[in-house]
Amino acid sequence: MGIVLYSVFLVAAGILLLTKGADWLVAGSAAIARKFGVSSMIIGLTLVAFGTSAPELAATLVSAAHGKGDIAFGNIVGSNICNIGLILGITAIIKPIEVDRGTVKYEIPFMIVSSLIIYTFAFNLRITRWMGFILLSCFAIFLYYCARNALNPETEKTEIEDSTFRLVLYIIIGGIGLVLGAELFLKGAVNIARILGISEAIISLSLVAFGTSLPELSASLMATWKKEPSIALGNVIGSNIFNILLVGGATATICPITISSNLITIGLPVMLGFALLLIPFALTKRQIGRWEGGAFLILYIIYIGWLYGMKH
Repeated sequence: MGIVLYSVFLVAAGILLLTKGADWLVAGSAAIARKFGVSSMIIGLTLVAFGTSAPELAATLVSAAHGKGDIAFGNIVGSNICNIGLILGITAIIKPIEVDRGTVKYEIPFMIVSSLIIYTFAFNLRITRWMGFILLSCFAIFLYYCARNALNPETEKTEIEDSTFRLVLYIIIGGIGLVLGAELFLKGAVNIARILGISEAIISLSLVAFGTSLPELSASLMATWKKEPSIALGNVIGSNIFNILLVGGATATICPITISSNLITIGLPVMLGFALLLIPFALTKRQIGRWEGGAFLILYIIYIGWLYGMKH
């Protein structure tokens, strides 16, 4: 009984640190970006996406270093599914998200291509160092694209009361909170998986993925509440690209990832399917409306139910 309570405490403490850390990191990043007149979509694709993807990076690096390949790779795949199915679904239900032409033409296809690349690599059942270098190279191309499109002539610089130093401090403290939260959550999740007899591959696709995706959820909901739908959509798309190219690439480069065949037949097809579904959904009246958001959420619930149904 003691190990159960201890594991639950670790999960709860991890979620708390992840959420609070993300709040500070995202707030600081967005404020700095606005201070220099960067467009909302780019803020979502880069600074906010990087901030909210930090838990995935931390959890995946820790898992790979401990030799838990299913947890490491499953966390990337599961987080991307969660980002679109759960986070984008809930956000669109609360308030429809407008989608501009550039997002449909460039950012979403870039995410789909990234998904296809890692899907192809995964058939080896091992993401090697040279594959990691390729993923990081693609990430560099993505950053170059974002840098070229960062400054929007229509975006005015905003006066921010906090100094740049204070905003940077928020980012650093938030980042530390995210890393610590990811470590605590991962320990608790693995313990719970063993106690319940659930495979680590399945627990990483669901519980760990959800926990490390909480920052994306809070950031997207906050952006929607503040009437910044571009940040919300950019956060989801950018986080998925960061997860695949930066998190997957950096992890494989440092420590090659060994994965199970279950992730090839279960997680990756669903991740790619959700990414592809964004295209027709985004083209509907140039927005992801409540109907599309509801469809994403229902599909995600079915997916989670299917995952745990496999256990019985």
